[in-house]
Amino acid sequence: MRRRESVHVEPEISRRAGDARIDPVTAFARFFDGHPAYSVTNALDKVRASEHGLLDSQGQVYLDYTGGGLYADSQVREHAQLLSEHVFGNPHSANPSSMDTTQLVERTRATVLAFFNGTDEYTAVFTLNASGALKLVGESYPFATAIDAPWCASTDRRHRRNAAEQ
Repeated sequence: MRRRESVHVEPEISRRAGDARIDPVTAFARFFDGHPAYSVTNALDKVRASEHGLLDSQGQVYLDYTGGGLYADSQVREHAQLLSEHVFGNPHSANPSSMDTTQLVERTRATVLAFFNGTDEYTAVFTLNASGALKLVGESYPFATAIDAPWCASTDRRHRRNAAEQ
């Protein structure tokens, strides 16, 4: 919302049908006149204003959500509070600060599984990033060659030829 109020274009004459007045018209007003459905995004504007104010204050637009999303202001506040109230240690140790970390990790793991309706047959595994997660999946998945699994597509001509010969 702040962004809409902060953008200003020099006044110009409004020439709407039947409108003899001379109005100052902003760029946003002209945009909304031409695109009335845009007002549907008002809820997103409120989230941006309340949770991502740094974007507006620094004049930035963030569109790269494929690698990771932006952190919200409320996440920073809540995490800072958590860190100011607890000492967290290595979850692989047995001292009190480490036990606190282990409990937090296990509680988080259970929350993630519950969100995805996971049962006891599933485990949530936390990795450093998407690349680390994909590496784990790639290294542990039982891939087969086209010979062992003729239904498996292969770009290797030798595998396709050998599978066809059988």
